[in-house]
This record gives sequence, C-alpha cells and structure tokens, in this order.
Amino acid sequence: MLCGMDDSLIGLVALNLTESITYDAYRALVEQFGSVRHALAAPRRELAAVPGIGRKTAAKLRGLSNGDAAVEEIEQARDIDLDIITCEDERYPHNLRFVGDRPIVLYVRGEITDADTQAISVVGSRRCTPYGSGQAERFAGELAAMGFTIVSGLARGIDAAAHKAALDAGGRTLAVLGSGFVHLYPKRYAGLADRIAERGAVISEFPIDTRPARWNFPRRNRIVSGLGLGTVVVEAGRRSGALITARTAAEQGKEVFALPGRVTDRQSWGTLGLIRDGATPVVNPGDVVSAFPEVADALETERPGPMARAAIPELTEPEKTVWSALGDEPRHVDEVIADSGLGASQVLSTLLVLEVKHVVRQHPGKLFSRVQHS
Repeated sequence: MLCGMDDSLIGLVALNLTESITYDAYRALVEQFGSVRHALAAPRRELAAVPGIGRKTAAKLRGLSNGDAAVEEIEQARDIDLDIITCEDERYPHNLRFVGDRPIVLYVRGEITDADTQAISVVGSRRCTPYGSGQAERFAGELAAMGFTIVSGLARGIDAAAHKAALDAGGRTLAVLGSGFVHLYPKRYAGLADRIAERGAVISEFPIDTRPARWNFPRRNRIVSGLGLGTVVVEAGRRSGALITARTAAEQGKEVFALPGRVTDRQSWGTLGLIRDGATPVVNPGDVVSAFPEVADALETERPGPMARAAIPELTEPEKTVWSALGDEPRHVDEVIADSGLGASQVLSTLLVLEVKHVVRQHPGKLFSRVQHS
C-alpha cells in the first residue's frame, strides 16, 4: 500500500470497489479480523465465511488485497477534484449515520457542511407535468430560502427542477448520482452539476468509472432519502422510482410527504397512493416545515428576514393585464391574447418581459403560466 495514504481510506475504497459489500458486511469483517486492513490480508476461505461476503466477494477482495486498485482510484479522484469520505471519517454526513444500510464510501465534488443536517429531499417523476415542475420549484425554492438544504437525484423532471430552484433561491442543494463521476448521468446536466458543486455537493457511492445502470438507481435513492430529514414526493406515477425513495425514507424512519394531484392524472397516481398508505399530504412548503418546528425555529434565528422569492416585482399596467390573464395552470398564448384585450405582438413582448422578471413560465406548445410566489 502506498506510503503517505491512510490505510483505512485505502481499505475502505478497496471494499467499495467490489460493489457488493454492504455496511453490515463491512462491520462483520471488522468484528472478525479487527480492521479492514487485516480483513484484506485474510485467506479467501476465512473471508467467504463472514456473513454477507460469500465466495465470489471473497475472491474479489483477494484480488484487491494489495491495495493497488484502491490507490489508483484515490489518485484518480484527486486528479478530478473529488473528495473521498468514508464511513469512518468524522466528515461523514450526520443524517446518513442513522441509516442502517449506509454507504461505506462517498465520492464528493463540492462540500458537505453542518448546515446540510437540516435537509429535505424533494423527488418525483422524470416525465413530470408543468404542474409538477412548478410545484417542485415552489417547494424547493421556498424551503431553500428558509435555510433547508434540498436533496435530490439530478434526474430530469422533478429532480432537476428542485435543484435549480434551490440554487436560484440562494440556498444549498445536494445531488446524488446513480453512476460514477466519469460517466455523470444525465450528461445534459453536467453544467447543473457544476453549479451544485459550487453551492453544495454532488455525491456518489459508486466507483469513479461506474456507468449508469438501471439497478444503480434504487441504491442511489436510499442515499437521497437518508440525507434528508424527510422526503417530499411532488409527482409520481404508479411505477415511479420516486416511490422507491419514499419507501426507503419510511424504512429509515423519515417523514414522507406527498403532494396531491388530480385523480385523473396518471402522474399523480403514485402520490395519491402514498397518501392513501399514510404519507402526510402537503399543499405548501409550510406543511413540511411544521413537521420540524425545532429545525425551523433554529433556521429562522440564523436567517431572519423574508424569503428570497416571496415578493412579486412591480409590474407595469400592460404587464399586470397579461399576468391577470394567466393562472397557475398553463394557458395557450391565443387564450391570453383573447382575455387580455391587447394586441398579439404586445402580449408576446410582455410575456417575454414577465419571464425575465421570473413571474411567468413558458412551457412547450406556446403555453404560459404564473410562477407561484408566497
């Protein structure tokens, strides 16, 4: 093993490279052999007898026993500005310490701070509706402005909307990947990941060169829920991965919140099912905050003053007219023109200005809606 590197770090990275050793198996190895270093040096037969290891994993461990692969992984992480935090590190996220199947290694770009103990996970469908996207922005933005860190999975749809809203509100956000950093997924969010790393952290438990795979994401979801005090499911169909996150949150003893939607909307069937099964229904961010009064009081003390996105900016008379013709649900531009009584060119130019002022949102198909404020 390389001189100057911590044996514990090398050993735990080696365990993690097997991609099959759970936290319980790691604890069993330490109990059996006294340390990870001694476990890596143990005979294959003895390793295979440890609960949670077995013959295949024992063979992998023997192949990693000299530490060369782990050292190479650590050096690669340093080369691309990743920090590696292990479950034995005092910097390991506080909220994850209470999760039974917590990861033994985290790769981190950015910084996890004490402030991230006050975190809320916001998740939902990749194929979200305009309603879902708008609600994700409202919840994540207002909670972030209050001082809560927003945790999500960097997926398209609800996750991306939540991350962006937290950043726009001047808050912190943590993104958990379902791949290694070399194969960041989705690639389209590389720029968003950079923004998150500047104001929070991008996190993965997967070795750096791990490609995204379907079975990675349920594993990712337990970290998303584990980092938060509770999980808000904004929108989800019956088979949405967000429901896995909700289930893991409940198994971890965390609060689960769900936003109601139309009973005729397939993208709301999952959240309605969660409410039927005991999740707490929420209609505004205050419903989430009320579940954590002590945390909210502490954040209020630390961050007095109004929320960053609470106020609607001053509008001109034409802007007020166009804004009044809109609602929370998207409306086609032709309807807005008809209801406003203004000319088409004036309405289109006014909508552009209102978008710049962040009071109107444009959706595909020439649809527009109000941005919801407190």
